[in-house]
Amino acid sequence: MYYVTGGVVYGGVPLRRFYPTPIKVVHQRKMHPPQRHQRQYRKDRSIPVTIQTEEKRTWQVVAAIDFGTAYSGFAFSMKDSQLDVIPGKWKTHSSDLLESPKTPTSLLLTISNDFVAFGYEAEKQFRELVEEDKHNDYRYFNQMKMVLFQDKRDETAVEVMDHMNRPMKALDVFSLAIKYLYDQCLETLLDKNVKKEGIRWVVTVPAIWDEFAKQFMRNAAEKAGIPRSQLTLALEPEAAAIYSIKGSRTDLTSKSINKYSRGSQILIVDLGGGTADFSLIGISGDKKLEVLHKASGGALGGNTINTKVWEILEELLGKNVIEEFKKQTSDFMEMESNIELKKRDLSSESKLQLTMFPSLSETCKSLTGKTYRELVGESHYAQLVKVRTGKIIFEHEMINKMFERTLEESFNIMDKLLKIGTNIKDIVLVGGFSDSEIIQKQFKERFMDYEVIIPADAGLAVLKGAVIFGHDEKLIKSRICPFTYGVEVLRFWLASDPEGRKKIINGTSYFTGTFDKLVTIEDTVEVGKTVEREFFAPSNSDKNLKLRFYRTDKRDVQSVNDEGCVCIGKLKINLLDPLDGTEHAVHLSLKFGETEITVRGIDKTTGQLVNTTIDFQGKVT
Repeated sequence: MYYVTGGVVYGGVPLRRFYPTPIKVVHQRKMHPPQRHQRQYRKDRSIPVTIQTEEKRTWQVVAAIDFGTAYSGFAFSMKDSQLDVIPGKWKTHSSDLLESPKTPTSLLLTISNDFVAFGYEAEKQFRELVEEDKHNDYRYFNQMKMVLFQDKRDETAVEVMDHMNRPMKALDVFSLAIKYLYDQCLETLLDKNVKKEGIRWVVTVPAIWDEFAKQFMRNAAEKAGIPRSQLTLALEPEAAAIYSIKGSRTDLTSKSINKYSRGSQILIVDLGGGTADFSLIGISGDKKLEVLHKASGGALGGNTINTKVWEILEELLGKNVIEEFKKQTSDFMEMESNIELKKRDLSSESKLQLTMFPSLSETCKSLTGKTYRELVGESHYAQLVKVRTGKIIFEHEMINKMFERTLEESFNIMDKLLKIGTNIKDIVLVGGFSDSEIIQKQFKERFMDYEVIIPADAGLAVLKGAVIFGHDEKLIKSRICPFTYGVEVLRFWLASDPEGRKKIINGTSYFTGTFDKLVTIEDTVEVGKTVEREFFAPSNSDKNLKLRFYRTDKRDVQSVNDEGCVCIGKLKINLLDPLDGTEHAVHLSLKFGETEITVRGIDKTTGQLVNTTIDFQGKVT
């Protein structure tokens, strides 16, 4: 038995005895509450509970994969030159830019789901298929990452739609895309005589993603062929912070901006294609990083501007017109590509000029009986949008309107974090969307009391920082717990307990639904530190224990039925055969300070490690 103080298991006079709540109760199972002072262990009962320290490996090379919403890529560096991070290179099929360190997150498959192409090559081949009217026999996916921003708990239920609105399991789509990036990077490294088993692989994920989304990405990466033992995840704003402090330059000629002293704080603003992550980072005395507040952000990436452009076009020309035009797949893709490219070069004083495709012009006429010039002239945007032959031109006032929501919501989040920080020196903008001149100008004007820094290669900050992190994961010293986590347990029913929480199993009365708290929201959790717990199997014959794993945004919870307490997965412990009919006592060590929640278990009866897993993917029944 045990009681818990400060997250540590202590021996002593037993207060209450906790058992995992069976996910499926076997009513034939005979269970009796063991008597106090009559615990049965084998005679040598002083088996030490030793949590084995994981052996730290020295990797020959670290390679990172940044699977982004709009663009993806890989990079790597060798053990002896960790800061010399080399990104991959992709042919763009464009005369304006021959090579790029990232490629579009676009995937082309056959109708039978066999891989055809990824990135720029996928876009090129798909356009050709559309022009030849053969695209229906293929499946085209792009910008699929945002499906993991949805609140879903079942991996099998997450689907991605192709260009014909045909569903496919997201895990299969993600794994095929990651496999291509993995294969390309692996081929490059093998050509450099790197041993396959000497590579540490890092996959980046947004810090605002929950446990389900993180585990989903791990599963997709492992399905793509990356060995579990060689894979770790990096949180994107943390990786960007590492790059900014350890390896970046503010321009091509300046020295490193590694200028921060102990106690300094920086606000990392990671503006990607789909999401925006905001993280408050502190510098410890040993120049390691401390995450000072749980991750904030949302769907505020660069794609919000593309979406706003199409919303305005719907107001100008009619929603039915735009919906019909999107069916003209080739022209729609070309126009979307134009929006994406021109968006990056916009300034608050510039205009956005879009080509009016003949197919869009004809759709306006056929569905409304009016020309697009007439429709724009009749709209309430007539003074802000002009029409020239074959062109629609958005005046600079309209450009500012397109960025309005994204900037406003981002600033609201930043204002809260700036109030929390006590010694914030700089605001560091990273991510592809941070290259926008409008973004940079608005941030500098809004936060004039701070130095707003845009590192060189801001769009590669996450990718390069992830490589550096892979060489030394202890660069992050501590993190903030985003939720209160706990498990559901049974204990013996007491006379003072409410009858409504009483459950009788094989003649024994239990109190159900107890929330055993493991760690508290907004607590600082150090990397490498563990939370210790001891659980008992209700029956000697049990071969495994299953505990429901819960989270809540409240600090103090008594019951798993309390408002806001949500079951997010299950913790499974595979037990070894008990000795001499002794009961099972399992000692668990959980880590909440890593990029993923991890658990290890030891059977106290035998002193041996037992297979222990946390599953955030399936349905809990």
